[in-house]
Amino acid sequence: MMGRIVLFLLLTILSGTAFGEKGPESFIKEGNDLFLKMDYEKALLSYGKGIEAFPDEPVLYYDRGNAYQKKGEYDKAVSDYQLAEKKGPRKILLKNIYFNLGNVYYARAEKMRNASKEQTEPLKEALAEYEKASDAYRKSLEIEREIAVKSNTDFSKIGTYAQKNMALTKEAWTETWEQIKLLERKNMKLEDGIENLLSAQMDLLPHLEQVYLHSANEEMLHFSLKTLAQYHVDTREEITYLRELADKEIERANAELENHKKSSNAQHSKAQQGQPPSSAGQGIPAQAPDADLRKLEDGLKNAKEIKKAVDQAAGLSEWVVEGLNTKKPLDAWKNNYFMIVLLKNLSDYLKKKDPVLSIYPLTIKEIVEAEILLATFKQEPDTPEEEGAGGYDPPGLRMKKLAKEKADAAEKGFDFINKTIEEMLKKVGETQGAPGEKQAPLDQKQADDPYAAFFQTFDRKAAVSALNRAKELNLSCEEGLNRLSPQLLSEGGGTDTKPVKDILEETMTAFNFYKTAPRPLIEIMVEVYQEVKKLNKTIDEKKGPEGVQSFPPFELLEVLVFKYALLLSDDLVGLLKDLGIEREALVKNQSALEGGYHALKIQKKMACDPKSAEGEETFRKESKRVEDEVLKGLRLIAPEVAAALFFDAVTGNLETVLAKLPGTKENAVVILETGGPVKEDLTQLRTILSDYFKALKTRLEKEPDAANRERLLPALEHRKMALSYLERGSAQYEKMRDAYAGEKFLSGDFFVKDLKDTVDKARLIFSGKPDDAIHALKSAISYQKVLREASQGAIAITTQEGSASAISSYLTDNQKDIQMLSGIAAMKIREMGEKNEGKVPVQPGRGGQVPPGQACPQNQGIDPAKRDETLSLVQDAMVEEEKIRAFLEALEYHNTFDKHDLVIEKLEKALSILENKEDNKGKEQEKNKDEGENSKNKNEQEQNQQKQNNQNGGGQKEAKPLELTPDQARELLNELNKNDSGKKTNEAETGSALNVPRPW
Repeated sequence: MMGRIVLFLLLTILSGTAFGEKGPESFIKEGNDLFLKMDYEKALLSYGKGIEAFPDEPVLYYDRGNAYQKKGEYDKAVSDYQLAEKKGPRKILLKNIYFNLGNVYYARAEKMRNASKEQTEPLKEALAEYEKASDAYRKSLEIEREIAVKSNTDFSKIGTYAQKNMALTKEAWTETWEQIKLLERKNMKLEDGIENLLSAQMDLLPHLEQVYLHSANEEMLHFSLKTLAQYHVDTREEITYLRELADKEIERANAELENHKKSSNAQHSKAQQGQPPSSAGQGIPAQAPDADLRKLEDGLKNAKEIKKAVDQAAGLSEWVVEGLNTKKPLDAWKNNYFMIVLLKNLSDYLKKKDPVLSIYPLTIKEIVEAEILLATFKQEPDTPEEEGAGGYDPPGLRMKKLAKEKADAAEKGFDFINKTIEEMLKKVGETQGAPGEKQAPLDQKQADDPYAAFFQTFDRKAAVSALNRAKELNLSCEEGLNRLSPQLLSEGGGTDTKPVKDILEETMTAFNFYKTAPRPLIEIMVEVYQEVKKLNKTIDEKKGPEGVQSFPPFELLEVLVFKYALLLSDDLVGLLKDLGIEREALVKNQSALEGGYHALKIQKKMACDPKSAEGEETFRKESKRVEDEVLKGLRLIAPEVAAALFFDAVTGNLETVLAKLPGTKENAVVILETGGPVKEDLTQLRTILSDYFKALKTRLEKEPDAANRERLLPALEHRKMALSYLERGSAQYEKMRDAYAGEKFLSGDFFVKDLKDTVDKARLIFSGKPDDAIHALKSAISYQKVLREASQGAIAITTQEGSASAISSYLTDNQKDIQMLSGIAAMKIREMGEKNEGKVPVQPGRGGQVPPGQACPQNQGIDPAKRDETLSLVQDAMVEEEKIRAFLEALEYHNTFDKHDLVIEKLEKALSILENKEDNKGKEQEKNKDEGENSKNKNEQEQNQQKQNNQNGGGQKEAKPLELTPDQARELLNELNKNDSGKKTNEAETGSALNVPRPW
């Protein structure tokens, strides 16, 4: 009796949930009852509650997934089935999970397929879903078979539904794939079809090589060849469709040509009857009918050539299949390779790309692989090399035979490349005229600069020489392969011929010369300099051999040495002298570069050896030598380019410093270290510019055309102002160092920012800018905004560091720069009026926009009223700029803020008028508002403008500093106050700060 009681209590404890909370079974039963009643919403709620209470129960996830499936919410069903799978279900449940998961994937695929029958992307997504469904059914079937093995169930009676669904899935996948192919063909272009076929052939080639080289026996080889043949037969359908597309292109081109002929005949008939041709529009000259006819005839000819190439590809494809079926793998390989070359050429032709750039890599690839095969053969144990039956040879002989085929293919590649180069050289000769004939400059800039015209002509000749050099190397490689090929199958493998590695090196050099042939000498010098400098920095940062090993400019350096030597040829001696170029210095520089190039090639191998510290150091010295010599060459040949490199270097370093601001005690040392190269680069830049301006002035003074000389010399004087900015920049750099060293971090930050702006201005002036009113106004506005922030910073410096007097001169200099830019804008606006005097102004289009084809307003003429309004605004701004400068000199920083805004407002309004951006209505209102003000202040503006012109030479020269004592500054400010007090409220409304009490 006691035992029964204990047993009862034990059962009660184990099933306590029956008397307390519900177990998972109750949620499952409740949900399943609702499921059978098709009340899926309530079933989902019941399963959800069960999952909250028992989150590790897989049956609940499985059942909820079934409910989601019934509702058509397939994504949620997939998620629940996957969760059920992760919860460790029993095998019988896991089998059902996979089966239902397959059903969901299948249903999702059907939905995608039916929704988008005319779009390939959704159909491709449906393919992926069918594949997932098939995989899920397979897993379900495998588990069911495992269960059958354990329970000794007959295999024929299991997995019926899974097998049936797998078959349906495969059938749906096939139908969808066919549907995708039909759609792709329907929308396919000829270029796309060629690319698809090319991709298939490039995929076949390595498979064919592997089958030939590594088949274990003759039977395996023949089986694999038949398999590849079947694969290749599938491409016949693609070729057939390509031929149809090519035929359609011929039909289209032929139809266009016939329509044009009919139209031309009709117009000719009208002309004979005295009627005007229908195609001629009023004011539009008719194109020459012969030109149209030739264009259409060329189009038809090209379409026929494309069809011919496609037919050739079809023939090659048949030969590939025949070689595979007749157990001739090398014949199949040869035709497969030439089919790839043909398709690449055709693809490049349609894309208007240079075919040689595709053939060179293919040729190089075959030479490399031939070298690998020969090297591998030498490592094989000695075996009889007698030719076998049915194309099955010993491994070593197969390697040598394939190497021979690759060498023959590369030889034919060189033949194609050289024929293409010969055609290019012929065309260049036809366009350039007789050798040595000077070419006409491309534009007015080159007409003004014989230096640029000379290098344009030289670069053309150097390109021809580089192409000829590539051709010579190609011929050498072709001859080497021609001698090597027949000896590859002889005893010893042709050891008396040129080594394959030497042929490969010559090929790489030839490709390099071909690629870089059209690149100008100066462009190559710049890239070499930048790459070598980058490498030297890498080595300095202790990255050692890895930096040396990736030394990038070897190829370019070789071409540079070659083209540089052409520049020093005897027939150019006189021209170099006329241009003022020191030939002796160039000869020395070129010799040093050539020596550095050869030394680097020798030292690279040693430097890459981690055990050789001396090799790395020697390489570093030679690399630095090349860097210095390239820079010397640039200074001799293209000092403007050398200057641009150093402008970039200074700007880049300063931007790095600016990224580390604001300066603090902690990072001041880092800022100084980062900005360390700036001083050296500034000094180098000043030297480059100084030498350049001296040489340029000497050349200009020898200019025989007096008018041209008088026009260019003032422009040179304007550009020389860049030197004064660089001198200011050097002083700013020292001030920056002193400020940070003295822990005046705000002042240090000011000098860093101001130095960056100063270098930017130097570059602007050096480039001959601004050369039009719009550019001048944009620059003035930009720098005025910067100066407004700097003025605010000056107050912070005064508050925190005691005084900002040290930066007063720099603030004043910046305002003088803005006055100069405004003066240039005023001068250019006046010139616009003078040039267009007596001309009818071109009216803008609707909405005040510039008519199509017009670059900018001043090039098309300007309405006199607009010109006067614009000039008046700039003159008003210049009056305010003079006041700002006086305030800055008197350390009255807080009184400049409103003046900065006023200047910016007036200049932006002037710019808006010039760019035709201002609305007509708004302009009329503004004109009425300011009309009284402008008339009353006209005399004052003229006086101030005359004062500006006297100080800065009408905007062409930098204004001289206004040197005032404190008393003189006070007098000037009082005078300005008197002038301001006579004005009406217009300026008061703009926020003028001139009438505020002075601190003294």
